[in-house]
Amino acid sequence: MSKLAGKSTVAPRPASVLRTSPTSDASTFEGGPAFSKDVKTELFTLAVSNFVSEKTFYEDGETRDTRFRDLVRQASVEDPLWTAKLLRWLRTEGNMRSASIVGAIEYGIAANRNNISTVSPRAVLRSVVQRADEPGEALGYWLGTYGRKLPKWLKRGLFETALDQYSVFSALKYDGQGQPVRFADVIEYSQGDGVTRSSESEALWTWLLDRRHGRDSGKDYELPMLQARRNAESIPVDARRGFLRSSGLEIVKDAGYTWESISGWVQGPMDAEV
Repeated sequence: MSKLAGKSTVAPRPASVLRTSPTSDASTFEGGPAFSKDVKTELFTLAVSNFVSEKTFYEDGETRDTRFRDLVRQASVEDPLWTAKLLRWLRTEGNMRSASIVGAIEYGIAANRNNISTVSPRAVLRSVVQRADEPGEALGYWLGTYGRKLPKWLKRGLFETALDQYSVFSALKYDGQGQPVRFADVIEYSQGDGVTRSSESEALWTWLLDRRHGRDSGKDYELPMLQARRNAESIPVDARRGFLRSSGLEIVKDAGYTWESISGWVQGPMDAEV
């Protein structure tokens, strides 16, 4: 083996796709030597550490957010496919919810302004919205940053993400009274002209709108999980723990209870049995 284990004459090649200048051409905040990055490298390194609106040692939250928005827009124009893939990766394997949603909105703005059709803004938004509370996050970001007038691509994108994510279970889990943007708000701002929804989706969205505006009392929406939840809520409190003991799996499955909501339902200690 020793005759094959000699010193390699092949120079190692860098494996990273990140790029900086070969020599120092900039200064750090403290005045030390620094290396400038290209747009993709700067966007990536910021994106994987960007907790939206949070202050860091050298940057306040607003400055950092502005830099992130500008970089997403520039990268979207220069390489829209790469940017779309980055944002999807950021939400999935990167587990960065807020940054990916903000990035998808900013991608949409850049794509709309520059007539970019490589990857549609709606497709990018749909790729990063992975949970039922996230259409509301996207709408909340737009309303808080740009106001109440929404472009058509965002209205349709919100419609599609709501259609993907909304269900009775997700509404019971995420659509709480204290949420700043409710499921029904997303529905009211969205636009799905020409899209045919199933009868179950029609019933679900009707319930969400009625629930938001206090019109759901006593109505039957023919949604099995909602009916099961109402039946469970009608059981007297002092009988619930025993009922859970005898029919626990059915309650959890049929009425869509999670451990958080079941603790409120039994109104008692979450012991090992519960």
